[in-house]
Amino acid sequence: MMGGASTNVPVPPLGPDVERWSLNALIRKTGGRIDGVTRWFDIHDREHIRNRKEGDMWGWYQRLTIPVYLTKTYDDLPTSRAYPLADVQAMFGGTRLFSSGLDYMLALAGLEQAEEVQLYGFRLNHSN
Repeated sequence: MMGGASTNVPVPPLGPDVERWSLNALIRKTGGRIDGVTRWFDIHDREHIRNRKEGDMWGWYQRLTIPVYLTKTYDDLPTSRAYPLADVQAMFGGTRLFSSGLDYMLALAGLEQAEEVQLYGFRLNHSN
């Protein structure tokens, strides 16, 4: 899982069979970390995505050939996948609070029984 936090530690070489997941506005991070991404996550509605300052993210998503996990599927985004929130919540025994894209990604990895998860470039903090 590739985040956008700055780091001096490069992502180590990963084999061709390793999935790479990334999220949200990392369209800005061209090269390196997001090269070869196999799934993209943006658990926001279409209007939120279209109103981002990073540019035409919706158009970028439309050009992707990998699954893009959103709150629901969209006809104008053929690779869109509805995030399986009900299935993930059931795995945790009911409702569960998710507060970041990383939460959603980790929960889906758990649902899919991933053998291993590695995190690169995530900085978790809270500021007001």
